[in-house]
Amino acid sequence: MEDYGQILGHPELKLVSLSEEVGKVAVEKGVSAVKVGDKLRIIPNHACPVSNLVDELNLVRGEKMIGTMPVNMKHISY
Repeated sequence: MEDYGQILGHPELKLVSLSEEVGKVAVEKGVSAVKVGDKLRIIPNHACPVSNLVDELNLVRGEKMIGTMPVNMKHISY
């Protein structure tokens, strides 16, 4: 895999690894004004393990949150 997703609004940054809790970001082009603690919007390439960690998902269109969706894991059998 070449990368793990796209960091919106920051073409100088590259998501170089991603897990359920941690993403590692590298500055690939020049410098970045992003500091530790800044919030980034990331579109991950793969996110199947993420939904089992929360009770609901936020639905976002552009910059606006348009609703929520419950995560229902009851239909999954092990």
